[in-house]
Amino acid sequence: MHDALMDFCVRWRDGFDTLTDDTGAISDTLSRATQAYRAVDDAATRSLTTDPGEGADNDG
Repeated sequence: MHDALMDFCVRWRDGFDTLTDDTGAISDTLSRATQAYRAVDDAATRSLTTDPGEGADNDG
């Protein structure tokens, strides 16, 4: 039982170390994705001259 628990703890620590080592890269990637999404959303908003949903809830 001791060996199994020790093996689990070592693997857990290794996985946790890998995750925490990658947090900077994950954060940078998410930040760039957010900036790209905002840029596309802003461009789409500027390109709309009318509300495309206008009239969708009207009966005619």
